[in-house]
Amino acid sequence: MGILDWLLIRLGVKPDPRKQMIQALEKELARLELATKTNPRDADAWFQKGAAQVALRQFEKAIESFEQALAVAPQHTGAWMSKSSALLQLGRPTEALECAERALAIEPNNARAWFQKGMALEQLGRLEEALQCYNQALAIHPHDPSIWALKGSLLVQLNRSTEASEAFEKARQLGIKEARLIDYSLKLTHWLEQGRKGY
Repeated sequence: MGILDWLLIRLGVKPDPRKQMIQALEKELARLELATKTNPRDADAWFQKGAAQVALRQFEKAIESFEQALAVAPQHTGAWMSKSSALLQLGRPTEALECAERALAIEPNNARAWFQKGMALEQLGRLEEALQCYNQALAIHPHDPSIWALKGSLLVQLNRSTEASEAFEKARQLGIKEARLIDYSLKLTHWLEQGRKGY
């Protein structure tokens, strides 16, 4: 479950109109602003504030909130992973990799942390290492269709089409929606275009 899913469930918002979701997230963010001002040593409030900011695509602000959470609770794995995710959104994979590695130092069997590390390595062009991370994530959580789909995209980049097809098929069997597979295909196209530009 992603940060956005967690927030939506917590807020009781049905995943329908985007406007309603944004309003609920903004309301939650205002509540968390007050909570962090009232108790600046509440790491979970800082973490939740960062999660709301990520959901609203306020990545720089989210990173600041995650850093506040980590200043209070340096072992907060969720904050390390979420900071990694926000950094990836901003195209800062080296920093994202460092955050994922910090999360893994705390929780070496955290599938999401391995997933984050793999995505950072993939953005850095270190594809074989990224594949090892996705495999590690799948060894811990073998029923996550998103990881299977990302692994499939990575295998296509590595020209391993048979294995890629198997990974995509596994993602479909585990219930990933066709629309999500299209998203992964678009991601792959972007990666390939960046590679042709010398990325």
